[in-house]
Amino acid sequence: LVVLVVRAIADSEPDWDEVLFWFDELGSQSLRQRAGYILSRAGNAPDWLLQRLKEDKLNNIWLDPSAARRGTRVNEWGIIDNARVRDAYG
Repeated sequence: LVVLVVRAIADSEPDWDEVLFWFDELGSQSLRQRAGYILSRAGNAPDWLLQRLKEDKLNNIWLDPSAARRGTRVNEWGIIDNARVRDAYG
């Protein structure tokens, strides 16, 4: 499912200011990290947005909290990719 979300984002042209507004309003830091990592994998998010989502990052956040507890650690984001987004997008 996460891979499908990444593909959908990669094919879209969102209003990035509005995206950041809603993450700041409604999202926890762990949600911002997960979203930032997914957006970075999609490849179309601006660098300023990714830097904002990465601020005050936590460590060892599971990308998919309901999935198996094994995956690839992505130090830049403090994420453990247990949804295989990294494998799907290199």
